[in-house]
Amino acid sequence: MKITFLLSRGPRLWSPSDLWLRSAVAAARRFAPSGAILLVQAHPGRNRFAGWMYEEAGGKCLWIGADIERRPSKRELFEWDHLRCREADLLVVLDIRPGGNMERCLEEAVSLGKRIVCPRENSAAASFLEERFPGRCEIMDLRIEIPRISPPPLPPLRRPEGEFLWHYTRSCPGPWPGQRTEEYFRSLVENHPLSGHTAGDTLARIWNEGRLRAGGGLIRGGVPVVCFSEASPEEISELHRYRPALLRWDFEPFAIGIPIALAKSLGARKVQHRSPEEWKRLQPEQRWLYQKFLPGSSDYRAEREWRIRGDVVLTEIEEKLAVFHPGE
Repeated sequence: MKITFLLSRGPRLWSPSDLWLRSAVAAARRFAPSGAILLVQAHPGRNRFAGWMYEEAGGKCLWIGADIERRPSKRELFEWDHLRCREADLLVVLDIRPGGNMERCLEEAVSLGKRIVCPRENSAAASFLEERFPGRCEIMDLRIEIPRISPPPLPPLRRPEGEFLWHYTRSCPGPWPGQRTEEYFRSLVENHPLSGHTAGDTLARIWNEGRLRAGGGLIRGGVPVVCFSEASPEEISELHRYRPALLRWDFEPFAIGIPIALAKSLGARKVQHRSPEEWKRLQPEQRWLYQKFLPGSSDYRAEREWRIRGDVVLTEIEEKLAVFHPGE
């Protein structure tokens, strides 16, 4: 028998307590021992997690699109969803968004007379399916267990006198830097501390490691840097906004502050707000400070950004640091 799990696309930040995730875990443990083959997409996202979990439970997967190394197009993802729903004998609806591609897949599956089941624990999905496809969906008990999530062990709040450069931590959708995807998936299943990768988890992780790790993913030229803002937490709240291109908020209320004089001694430099045409005119040794500036469409001067090249070790300067977070 061939089966497939239906999971609508959702937020990139996952929690061990997400209903869709616990449903995928329970469904894998229910169906894998039966010998059923799971039809699943090979590319990153919820389906990849579901396939990994199914194999962890001892099942076999047929990975659709595994031979394509590039990022698949939306059209390909759409077609793969419909392919696995046509080929499967059983469709297990774990999470569905009304009006999305999964609903269209179900319309086709119903017309083909496919067997469809949904976990009782997902009452919203079960109610939607009964209303949308009356009498066509079986309700089953998966015995889904939702773990309790403990708050991250944040360092004590600390705000010494003086001016600081602030490193604002963000949530980290997907694996931590250097963490393998399989390790990340397992941490979610086993509800490891900090596995939700929230901004608070990030702050706790940095404090435990005693290091701010540099990254170059958003820096033109790819030079690894640690970014700071001269704007205080009180000021930064006025700049807080959602950035659709990055699918996240630009600032969250978690930060570590380094005294400005100390940060300068560690190599901190102000960014240079320039137009894209000015990039090539910058000296190579200054390009790591470049920040795109286009009046009216790309203007980040209010953030008053500074950067330090490479990692910043905190263990030797811990007593001089400021720490900001929402507290209790």
